[in-house]
Amino acid sequence: MKLPTEFREFLVIALDDYLEMENDDPNAVTLAATVVRLLGQAAEDSDFEEADNILADIEEEAELEEPLIGVLEYEFAKNDEMELTGEDITRVVERVLGLKWSDDGMDEASLDTYEEEDEEVDGY
Repeated sequence: MKLPTEFREFLVIALDDYLEMENDDPNAVTLAATVVRLLGQAAEDSDFEEADNILADIEEEAELEEPLIGVLEYEFAKNDEMELTGEDITRVVERVLGLKWSDDGMDEASLDTYEEEDEEVDGY
């Protein structure tokens, strides 16, 4: 699913704020619930056109066999040694859900190149 880059920026910032202000060591269940809540919030904050349906759209596009929260909970439990930063959590979410980001001026070829570079850096 392709989403605006602003959506990603809002998500990273919101996750960093959550980790700094509310809970700097959440368990997998709490982190998954927080990410789901913040995905909806990021959609609204970035003025995403389909913010009301963002979670259902993500589940459908990713062809998840389980609810979104369950998939994220499993991934966070499996990656319990990951660094708890907004950026690192967002990378896991991107990988698991197949999220891609686009700027208004970024065409499909540029987006593909961007994703390949990002995958090399992340090691996924």
